[in-house]
Amino acid sequence: MWSGPNNSFEPTQQSGAAQFSRSAEMACGLFMKFRFVFALALFGCFARAVESGEPGLEHERIYASSGVELVAGPINRYLMFYPDGVVIGATSKGTPQQVKPWFSRDNQQVGQGHYELRQNRLTFLLRVETGTLEYVGVVEDERLVLDVVSLVDHKRRQYVYLLVESGAEQRVQGATR
Repeated sequence: MWSGPNNSFEPTQQSGAAQFSRSAEMACGLFMKFRFVFALALFGCFARAVESGEPGLEHERIYASSGVELVAGPINRYLMFYPDGVVIGATSKGTPQQVKPWFSRDNQQVGQGHYELRQNRLTFLLRVETGTLEYVGVVEDERLVLDVVSLVDHKRRQYVYLLVESGAEQRVQGATR
């Protein structure tokens, strides 16, 4: 309310405090509404991602890629991802079932790194005995299409890794490009 001596239009202390209180209430109310709308939008995005079946990584399961044919036979490449962002990798002449008992993050002989997955784009550096490998690619359902660059000799290759199912090691054959 505006009042003052001789009915002039000067604010009183009470009306200023009341006005500040109303402004604070409005600001607080808007902030709470914003938080609620933001939370709903975030939940909606998460629900759409789950419903749409966007590709994701299978954790603690082996991905395999049939490798280069050598005189001694093919060399397969293996990767495994963990929920905390750790990735491990190794090469072996063994089948996925032969590799499974020793292929874990606790084995100091396997390469290790940290991966990042944004939407379906996968990137990571894998430190192996001979140097570091840079992986960049995409997750497509149960397969990974990855460009791999050795940071030692700068050779670039592309591999397709398939998710290994129990007893389905034959799926690994032909998994290179």
